[in-house]
Amino acid sequence: MSALDHLGFIRYRPSPVLRSYIQCYWRIRRAAPVPGAGAELMHPEGGGGLIFNFGAPLLFNGRLVSTPCLALGPNAKTTRLAFTGAIDALGVRFFPGRAYGLFQRPLVELVDIQHSLDELNIELQGNLLAERLALLVEDKDRVMLLDTVLQQRVLNADSPREGFIAALDWIRRSKGILPVADLSGQLGIGQRQLERLFRHWLGLTPKQYSKLQRVGLTRSLIKSAGPGLSLTDTAYQAGYFDQAHFNHEFKQVTGLTPGQYMRRHTQRTEN
Repeated sequence: MSALDHLGFIRYRPSPVLRSYIQCYWRIRRAAPVPGAGAELMHPEGGGGLIFNFGAPLLFNGRLVSTPCLALGPNAKTTRLAFTGAIDALGVRFFPGRAYGLFQRPLVELVDIQHSLDELNIELQGNLLAERLALLVEDKDRVMLLDTVLQQRVLNADSPREGFIAALDWIRRSKGILPVADLSGQLGIGQRQLERLFRHWLGLTPKQYSKLQRVGLTRSLIKSAGPGLSLTDTAYQAGYFDQAHFNHEFKQVTGLTPGQYMRRHTQRTEN
């Protein structure tokens, strides 16, 4: 069961040639917002993507966005998404470090943005593509068209070097718990060069990405725990040895304290 089932959320796999780039295609569809549901939390994990909106305008952190094709850069903080009417959207989510082929510009320029794709002045015409997608009725046909367009763009773009991919995987597998300072020595890449690679291909520094991974681990621990959850134990499992640092970092990313996040999750699970 997905936390977004109330929005008619469905996930679709990309074609085999794009599976190392794209996490998934997804769609949400509902005649009207759920009464009293509040905003959905879009937590950052380093990826970027697109949203094609065929419904009523969307609210991102309280800002009304009515563009039919929205570009989402990598986020360093949680985004609050709310709905103003009929919900009908199709999205694509890239893996962290793999959205360069879509935007074909340094990802550091796109951190925490939600803009019309056409405003970025890239060859992919988002609003025109949104019009083509809107003419299709079935999800599978929309996904097939989007996948075909992205193959033509992504597969012909530059790819990140192996050292960057290895560093990204190292942080992801360690859930952000291991010290980022160890990376340079293990991979034989200077600290400054590593930061340049991360800013170019991912948009975030190694430390920022590590923080997102650790906060993501914390969220998973909170959601999978039972009623007797100890936030002190959770902090320790996520690699925090200072409760104040744990609370500060979690709130810095999500906008909520761990306790507030736990209560929100409990309320939504019970409703």
